[in-house]
Amino acid sequence: MKKIFASGLAICLIICCCTRGDKILTIKFEGNSYEKKFALRELNPSLPNDWSGSEFLTFDLTASSTQRFFINLYDTGGMRRLRILPFQGAWVRASVPLANFQKRNVLGHDMAAIGQRGMPGYGLGFTGFVGTINHVDSVGFLMQDPIGSPVLQIRNVRLTENAEDSILSPVPLVDEFGQ
Repeated sequence: MKKIFASGLAICLIICCCTRGDKILTIKFEGNSYEKKFALRELNPSLPNDWSGSEFLTFDLTASSTQRFFINLYDTGGMRRLRILPFQGAWVRASVPLANFQKRNVLGHDMAAIGQRGMPGYGLGFTGFVGTINHVDSVGFLMQDPIGSPVLQIRNVRLTENAEDSILSPVPLVDEFGQ
């Protein structure tokens, strides 16, 4: 009887500890230019306002379209912006380097390399909207001139010290043409 109870308790603990309770935030882009802003506590109550001591903004995303969108950080010093070009229909873990919100990218041998970078599961585009990230109060997701009403879903938003970029599902990622 004790073995059955212990086994049952162990299974319950494994299920509770391994099951993620991540809230999925859904954004439906409509209109000429649509932005959804989230206060930090809506994304993750444990996010600090000072992001300067971290290396990456890491989150999981899935997009119904390959249309690009922008991530806007709202700091007391102004708005910081990067462009994301997502894979369609796949859950992707993106670790966006916070350094790219703070200063312009100057690494690369041509304008294409300086302006964007291919990441596992998404493309990262750089803009001139850079500056401090010491007093971030909200994060916005913006799409300009969406075609149709594309949907973006986000979960598990956090700051990390190491990149965790990966394609979460489906794996392998294959389109209708087998590519």
